[in-house]
Amino acid sequence: EKDGIMMYDDVPVFDLRPSQPEINLHKVRLDSATSVQSMVKYIEISNVLGALESEHQYLIFIAGNTLLLDSSDPNDMKIRINKIAVEVATIFFNEAISFVPCFKYADSEDVILF
Repeated sequence: EKDGIMMYDDVPVFDLRPSQPEINLHKVRLDSATSVQSMVKYIEISNVLGALESEHQYLIFIAGNTLLLDSSDPNDMKIRINKIAVEVATIFFNEAISFVPCFKYADSEDVILF
């Protein structure tokens, strides 16, 4: 909290000063950035917090982690998990479980499952 504004890092999330703060929730769609053919084309998430001072930044809290989405450039959405750049990905376990949507670190092949 800083001056009555709930913050996540440097992103203002909502104003705590009114007795009933207005919290704007959004739905976002994260398209896969890879050219790999997969059943998973995108991940859609509801109840996403929008930043107060930007129409292009969103926060998602999931499994003890925070995803920060920045869509300032419509052709290049930036996704960060705990300040680390990631991309939408899919992993294949075997023929029985053919695909699982997840995230992969932008600079390596390691994946993150929630």
